[in-house]
Amino acid sequence: MVKKMLNLRPHQKIFVLKEFDNAKYISTIEDFNNQTIYISLPLYQQVPLVLHRGNKIKVQLISPDHLLEFESTVTSLAQDNIVLIGISYPNHIKRVQLRKHVRLEILLKAQYAHEPEPGQEPVFKTVDAVNISAGGIRLATREHIEHGTKLQVKFKLPIMKKDIEFNLSSVVKRTALIELRGRNNLYHVGVEFLDITRRESDQIVQYIFQNSTKCGK
Repeated sequence: MVKKMLNLRPHQKIFVLKEFDNAKYISTIEDFNNQTIYISLPLYQQVPLVLHRGNKIKVQLISPDHLLEFESTVTSLAQDNIVLIGISYPNHIKRVQLRKHVRLEILLKAQYAHEPEPGQEPVFKTVDAVNISAGGIRLATREHIEHGTKLQVKFKLPIMKKDIEFNLSSVVKRTALIELRGRNNLYHVGVEFLDITRRESDQIVQYIFQNSTKCGK
């Protein structure tokens, strides 16, 4: 039942926490069998987590909808081309809902465009994004955009020292006037992603956790 709930995948990103250490170390699932899960050497800002057999650790697995958290024990250490750390399967798993609640306050350059007429190319405007979740993004615009308007939204997120590009069909769910400046009013436009893939959702959640950790949240 526990193994089925974990639904492990090779190269799946995870977070590893050690007792008395507040940092969340990033690792990946490298392999697994009926007795052991094998993970790569956990890193936090390129600093490795020193582990020994018998160490107790906490592991967090992320999906678009929830976080699975469990305690485990280091059972083996091996090094070939990479360091492989064997950890035990948990007896109990804590499930935390994520998608609807975890949102990161940011300041990020993004672009949006209205749906073009047939045969036309979209015309993108560059704006600031002020927060993001796996389900949507909030844009700061000088344009009042009506609820239900379809947009194409583009942005990049730095994840594990790589810039990951996103180009997502979206719909406006909420527009709020933030600052009154005549013709230059400032609006916050909340949009929901419509065609986001499981992989893209995972990447955004990873970005949120990575940056929440840096901010000490």
